Amino acid sequence: MDLDIPGLTERVAALVAQPVSDVRRMTGGASSLTFTASIDPDGSAQPAVIKVAPPGLAPTLNRDVLRQARILRALAPAQGIPVPSVLGEDLGEPPEVPPLFVMTRAPGGCIEPITHPTEHDLPTPEEVEARALAAAGILAAIHDCDLEALGITDEPVMDLSAEVQRWMRVFSTTPEDLSTGAQAVGEALLGSLPGPVPPKLIHGDFRLGNLVCEGLQVTAVIDWEIWAVGDPRIDLGWWMMSTHPSKQPNALRVAEGMPDDRRLIAAYEAAAGPTVADLTWFDALSRYKAGAMTALILKHDRRSEDRNPVVEAWDPHVPTGFVRLAAECLES
Repeated sequence: MDLDIPGLTERVAALVAQPVSDVRRMTGGASSLTFTASIDPDGSAQPAVIKVAPPGLAPTLNRDVLRQARILRALAPAQGIPVPSVLGEDLGEPPEVPPLFVMTRAPGGCIEPITHPTEHDLPTPEEVEARALAAAGILAAIHDCDLEALGITDEPVMDLSAEVQRWMRVFSTTPEDLSTGAQAVGEALLGSLPGPVPPKLIHGDFRLGNLVCEGLQVTAVIDWEIWAVGDPRIDLGWWMMSTHPSKQPNALRVAEGMPDDRRLIAAYEAAAGPTVADLTWFDALSRYKAGAMTALILKHDRRSEDRNPVVEAWDPHVPTGFVRLAAECLES
């Protein structure tokens, strides 16, 4: 179901009680629709972002945009965690009139250096280094948040066994050539679960590609669709996977200037993050999860008459490559 842009503009204008113009769809993202807009108080254009649940679908799980607004509002007073400010929320009448919220747009852009498709606009080595080290401090601040102060003690704590089984189920729905070895690696993950640590707020998809950066600075942490309460090493394993092309079969290049993992973990711990131990299992989980996600994307892309050229280039080696890397982590 398509979203009516004039109607969306009217909804947002009523919500923020200001003139709104230049509403445009942003590419990327599957769990919700994202639009840029200008809010024009007194004739001055202020950039904003609109997050809308997909129309026609129940706004649950990662489609629950108001859940994203909830954590952004909770984090707004926190020191050391730059997040957009929520300007307003509209419950809508789902599924026909989807919920939405409006937030400020931080200056800068998002680039994942090792997978960015073009080289001409990559950050400099100095910018990559500064952004990565700043990210370490920001992630430590996220994990240092008091759950009660954030008002999220009602959230269920993520169960690692259930998380592994979730991605095993995803693999089981994909063609055999996209899931070779997945069952055995999933069973190995289940058979070597790490001991528990105190649960923390986790972003769920923390990486440079989800940090808005300008020059040497990180101006905002965005894309909180899958935030949760759980083991902070879930965030660390996922982030560390994006630091070097040897960890991703779909990587395109080395990120010049990227600190090595030891230096990033040291920066994280120095910024009051929990002491990191037994990260290897989470490295394996991250690769396994990435394998399942890419296998699922490829399954759907194969059915399309107009295939995505980026996704088609993954076929079939990227999902199975992630599975192989997960197995290597568990064997190390």
